[in-house]
Amino acid sequence: MFLAEKAITTNSAGVFRLYLIGDLHADRKAFQDERFKRWRAAIIKDEHAVAVFMGDAFEGRTPGQKHFNLGTLRKEYVLNMERYVDFCIQKGVSLLKPITDAGRPLFLIRGNHDSYQEWSGFSGALARQAGATYLDGAGLIRIRSGRGQGACYTTTIYATHGWGGGRTPGPKLNSLMSLRGVCDADIYCAAHVHDQMARVVPIPTVPAKGALRLETRDVAYLRAAAFLRQGVANEGGYDQDHAYPASDNGLVVLEVNPQHRRMRRVEAPF
Repeated sequence: MFLAEKAITTNSAGVFRLYLIGDLHADRKAFQDERFKRWRAAIIKDEHAVAVFMGDAFEGRTPGQKHFNLGTLRKEYVLNMERYVDFCIQKGVSLLKPITDAGRPLFLIRGNHDSYQEWSGFSGALARQAGATYLDGAGLIRIRSGRGQGACYTTTIYATHGWGGGRTPGPKLNSLMSLRGVCDADIYCAAHVHDQMARVVPIPTVPAKGALRLETRDVAYLRAAAFLRQGVANEGGYDQDHAYPASDNGLVVLEVNPQHRRMRRVEAPF
């Protein structure tokens, strides 16, 4: 498990907003490039944004690999197949680096499709060139937010790309909620199944000192949607060959108020 820390200056309550960037698969014809750019613009505009790229920047498959499908790929990637890894790194940097150029913290997780590009060091190179903090396959992030010396709050985020499949919401949600067995965190994040889920659960607790009273502490579970159009006409692919059902592709911002240990979901209007 990789570790990372970032201090950001916010208001006195330490409020910041967490943006997950789900599976891009940016070399596919189905990639929603304009929608991704709107999401990226929202991150750049938000001075208190923290972003985590959850992995699967590209399909990652090359000729001869299982499930490689030339017909699903954009023409520019087909024409650059001989230098596919290098070309994808350049394209990935162009997609992600504007976020760090704007001064927004960006963390990067390696997805299973990124791992198809064996021995290339693809995800690490993408993170380094995009100015992101690399967390390999899973990471625990400590965000310190607030204003001034006396108002520094800590929020912990566990992020992993995810694994497995599941055709119905139940297994997808169960595997997300099970992340609490991996480590202790305030926010648990995954992607992989291309299906958005966002739960904020108030956990009862008692204060460590002072008067004995019942309090609640919000714990959030987020699964990021993919930036892929669903049901593309006259186009195949692994997902359509295996009849995967349509999924929730909502883009949700998590507003975190560490002073009051509260979190709020806000869905993007696009």
